[in-house]
Amino acid sequence: RKTGFDTLLLNNSRCTPAFVADVLGTKLMRKLQYAEALQEFEKIPNDYWLKDSLHYFANANYIYFTCNFNGLGVSDSCNKTGFARKVVELQEAAKQNPQTADVYYRQLADGFFATPYWGYNGALWHGSLVASLNYYYDYMPGAYPLNLPKFAKNLYEAQQLFLEEYGTRKVAIAYYQKVIETTKDPELAASSAYMALLAQQEPLSSLHEGNYKDRKFQKLLKEKYSGTDFYHAMVQTCPGIGEY
Repeated sequence: RKTGFDTLLLNNSRCTPAFVADVLGTKLMRKLQYAEALQEFEKIPNDYWLKDSLHYFANANYIYFTCNFNGLGVSDSCNKTGFARKVVELQEAAKQNPQTADVYYRQLADGFFATPYWGYNGALWHGSLVASLNYYYDYMPGAYPLNLPKFAKNLYEAQQLFLEEYGTRKVAIAYYQKVIETTKDPELAASSAYMALLAQQEPLSSLHEGNYKDRKFQKLLKEKYSGTDFYHAMVQTCPGIGEY
């Protein structure tokens, strides 16, 4: 039994079951809980991703985003449901086939390397808000509601957590590291070390600066994989890679 006000709120709310599943699924993805995230995303009808343009920067192009699981030279795209499903499939394949797990880890690494949108929910974080992350805190003593200390503190902490996760390529780096640790193919290890280096130096968002101080992957390339064809090809392209 709803009052007229209840009905007004429900009819004008974006918090439909599909919306809630989108938000919960995205939160689980950001916690790296992909199987649980997929359970939420599978509750969402296909037309949800198409009819509501508020989800990604109010731009329908971001509903389907780049997810090149089969290599960076391959153009591929998916929505949140497809991305989560592919991640779960590859993780399971790596678990069931430990002898070839390195190949599946590399696909996962390339998929996460290609996009920040697996952990982004534009229904909550619009592009203009994301672009303003770095200076919002300076204005918190000002107008309502940022003059409420608890609100300002909670908003700031949420922004900092989002900033840490969005566009850093840290998940890709973790999977490239797993490739290096598990593979017996020095060529695959060398290219994965290079991709991890690239992921450090070229984050996916301009909100972050590249990390040029951590040289472990450069050292790994030069000291362990300098005899690979991949390394020799890279030296021709970038002669200073050994000293960079």
